[in-house]
Formats: sequence, C-alpha cells, structure tokens
Amino acid sequence: MKQGKIFEKASTSEDFVEKRPSSEWQPSILRSKALVVAVVFVVCAQETALSATLEPIMPCLLSEDATSDSCITPTTQSATNFKKYAVQAGVILGVKYFTEILCRPISGVFIDSFGYKNPLLLGAVLDALSTLLFAFAKPFPLLVLARVVQGIGSSISGVAALTMLTITYDNEVERSKATATAFGGYAVGMLGGYVLGSSTYQPLGRRAPFLFLTGFKVFDGVFRMLVVWSQKAGSKGDQLEFEDTSVSLKAYLKIVGDPYILHGLGTAFVDVLAYAPILTIAPPWLYQVRAAQEWQIGIVFLISGIAQLLMNETVSLLLNYIDKWVFACLGLLFYSISYTAYPWATTVWEAIGPNSLLCAGFALSLSVITPIMVELVKMRHCSEFGTIIGLQTSAQSLGFAIGASCSGAAMTASSFEWSCYLWALISFLGSEMCVCMLFHAVPSTTQVQKRPDNQSYELFLRSENDSQEDE
Repeated sequence: MKQGKIFEKASTSEDFVEKRPSSEWQPSILRSKALVVAVVFVVCAQETALSATLEPIMPCLLSEDATSDSCITPTTQSATNFKKYAVQAGVILGVKYFTEILCRPISGVFIDSFGYKNPLLLGAVLDALSTLLFAFAKPFPLLVLARVVQGIGSSISGVAALTMLTITYDNEVERSKATATAFGGYAVGMLGGYVLGSSTYQPLGRRAPFLFLTGFKVFDGVFRMLVVWSQKAGSKGDQLEFEDTSVSLKAYLKIVGDPYILHGLGTAFVDVLAYAPILTIAPPWLYQVRAAQEWQIGIVFLISGIAQLLMNETVSLLLNYIDKWVFACLGLLFYSISYTAYPWATTVWEAIGPNSLLCAGFALSLSVITPIMVELVKMRHCSEFGTIIGLQTSAQSLGFAIGASCSGAAMTASSFEWSCYLWALISFLGSEMCVCMLFHAVPSTTQVQKRPDNQSYELFLRSENDSQEDE
C-alpha cells in the first residue's frame, strides 16, 4: 500500500508540473518563461518609477503654495528653507521603506503558504491608488500617507514577483541571469521617472507626471493578469509544495538565526543604506548650491539610469565566469569612489560622472543579492523562497529607510561634503563583508529540499521505497 501511494504521489506531482501551463491552444508566449521575466521587469520598473518621479521635483512639491501649483524657485529660498525641505524630502522618501520593513516579511510568509497570484494583483491596485493620491494630495501629511500606501503595494508586488521568478527558474545560473535581466526594470523605471518628473512638472502642472504614471500602472495590472491567466485554471499553479504549504514558526526562526543568512541580509542592508542618501541629498544640493534646474537634474539621472541598465546587462553576461560576491563587493567599492568624488563637482554636469558610477554600482550589487539569498536558503534550509525574499527585501527597505531619513539630517548637522565622505566610508566597510564570503565556503545542511523539481522528487520517493523494502 505504501508503495502504491508513493508512486501515485510521484505521478501526481509529475502531472502537476507538466500541466502547469494552460491549455495547448494558448500562444507559446503565454507558456514561456520569458513572460515571467517580462512581468517582473515591468513590476520593478513601476516600483522605481514613482520614486524617481518624486525625487527631482520634491523640493518644488514641498514649497508649493497652498492654493496653487506654483513652485518657489530655489534661488529665492533661504538656506534654512533648503535644509527644511531636505529633511521633509527624506521623511517622504523614507517612510515607504519603513512600511516595507513590516510588510515584506509578512508578505513572504503569506506567499509561501497561499501562492503569488492574488498578491500580485492586489499589489497592482494599491500601486495605482498611491499614484493617484500623489496627483491630488498637497499637504505634507497626505503625501506621507500616499507614500505609505505605495509601500504596502510595492511590498506585496515585489515579493510575489520575485517568488514567481525564483520558482520558474530551477537552474541556478539561469535564475541569476533572469534576475539580472528583470532587475533592469529598476533602471528603466528610474530613467522614465526622472525624465517624466523633471520634464512635465513645470509645463503641464503637478498632476501630469502622476496621471501618466497611473496609466502605466494600469498597463502593469493588465500585464500581471496575463501571467495569472496563463496558469492552468483552477489549479494552485503558483504553489510547488506537495504536502504542507505552511511555514512553521520554528523553521522561520531557524532561517532568521542562521549566521550565513544574517550575513547575506546584512550585505543587502548596507548595499541600499549606502545607495539611498544620494537620492535624498543630491537634488536639493544641486538646486541650491549648483543652481540646477529640474530638467538638468533629470538629465543627470537619465544618464545614470542608462549606466545602471548597461551594468545590469553586463552582469547577466558575466555571471558564468565571476563569483556573485565579487559583483556585490565591486558595487560597494563603486559607491565609495562616487561619494568621495561627488562634492568636487562644481557644476550640475560634472555630477553626471559620480552619479552614474554610483548607479552602476547599485546595478552590480542589486543584480546578485537575490540569487545569493536564494542559494543560501536552498543550501542551508528548505526552499522557502517567499520567506527569504521577504526578509531580503525587508533588509533592503530598512537600509533605504535609514539612509533616506538620516542623510538629510546628517547634511543639516554638518554639510553635503562631509555627509558624502561618511557614506563613502560606510560603503567601503560594507565591501569588506563581501570579501569575507569570497574566501569562506558555505556549508550545506539541507538533506532533502522541500520543493524539488519533478525528477529529483520522484527519485527521492523511489529511494525511500527501496530503503523500506530493504528493512
């Protein structure tokens, strides 16, 4: 009886994996892995686009008259107002990431238990709602509220999308390449966001960039529905668990307490902690000290986004030849060089070099951190992909929240120059964490993976049956 049940279960799992795509009449694109990469690419782009739209126009948003959309130009602002806007901008940009610190781990556990389909669609609705709030909200508290809603939506969307990508690609190298390609969406979102915010705010009014973004988010929602529809109707196509789908508290605490997992989470934290400050302090500094205009700052970040996108593609090509920790280390070293050079930019155009180097470094490290964490959890634990992605993205959100919030205060307490030197030192120290992992092999403690592919799962079942017969 046991043997019959075992092979019956193996056959069921095989049928489940083979029939996971929809019926044969669907176009081949709906049954391809490329669709999943494209959906995650768009999710990453829309997540970055709103933040990138806000950053170049944030000083104007905060200095608008209460009764009109006119902006008090930076040349008429006193130094006190300049620092005030820098602090408020840091709060608005950082509150999203404080929200994500709580929401992303919860989203990861929920997705491991119930799948990614419904969270993927719910996140699209919340993302569109937050963008509409930015279009019509003027008081500072309402802007903060809109940012909180965006944080909840991006938490659900981001974890669901990355879990879907991780489940789709079983091969380690293919997964790393797919992740690097999909994360190019962050660069595209930054490119479009900076250009959209800086080029449409003055001629078309404050609502224009956010209404354009709302239309993009509607397209994103339709795209997500497409990938959900491509799954077999009526099945749990996004759950690869064969028995219990829940994540126990004991297993969760074991993952959180693993020193190798903690080291990877610490790297993810430092990576974004060191990247966030430039987004908060650079636009106000360029406005006030270098007399830049909105469109000029948009050009600076446009070129930086191109550098980031090109670096994403470079990483995907070199992953077969270079260790992932090398990319993470180089990314942080790029940060250190960029922050050291930034204060020496005497014009807005000279800021293009260090800003582009910093964004390229962000692409280097961001492209590999998710594959690193997925590999760690597979080697050291069962494959709770949603859980580890939730923890990793939560660590990144914590880094962004602290970096964005503290950078404005640090610049107010000292100066832009000394703030940059501080973040350069932090970036250099973070790179040493990556060096440690380069020369230290990670021991594997996983005996049997919770979510193996079909072939390995059937072999495992047969080996279990053989051992029982021997007894």
